[in-house]
Amino acid sequence: YFEVEIRDPVTDKKIKNGEVGEIMVRSLVPYGFMQGYLGLPEKSFDSFRNFWFHTGDAGIKKSTGHFIFVDRIKDCIRKRGENISSYEVEQAFLKIPEVTEVAAYAVPAEGGDGMEDDVMVSLLLNKNSEINYLNWIEKAKLNLANFAIPRYIRIMSDFPKTQTGKIQKHLLKKEGVTNDTWKNIN
Repeated sequence: YFEVEIRDPVTDKKIKNGEVGEIMVRSLVPYGFMQGYLGLPEKSFDSFRNFWFHTGDAGIKKSTGHFIFVDRIKDCIRKRGENISSYEVEQAFLKIPEVTEVAAYAVPAEGGDGMEDDVMVSLLLNKNSEINYLNWIEKAKLNLANFAIPRYIRIMSDFPKTQTGKIQKHLLKKEGVTNDTWKNIN
């Protein structure tokens, strides 16, 4: 009833299996899918482009035909042509015993043209944890590709959260690299 593909979120062109792109869907039968968002014509127009519904989700299509959810497009970090899942970065840091909560997000690359990002993580630690940035980077490397290793780490005393307890990454992104941020020079 539906066609699902992974496509470039900007150009809408189909991409190769194994590459990260946006999950897009279209119905193969008349009226098999919603026609738009009720009372939100701008959101409908933005979501339905080139006959595809843009889900806003980043994913990968395996050669077996299976799809893997990677992250929300808005939470993906673009670094030197690579799409990095903030979720995967967060999971790598949550495996470190001292870390209780983490938020991974994009910050503008230093000296960049505004088109590239660097990876930043903000961490909430267990009480009385010793701060050892290089050790944390080495532990994260066990579960991340080199291009996904954070350039910046910030220790938080608390996170800004929604009423439902979700970390408000947009506020952290807005703060960017602060005076209390550690910079990975490796």
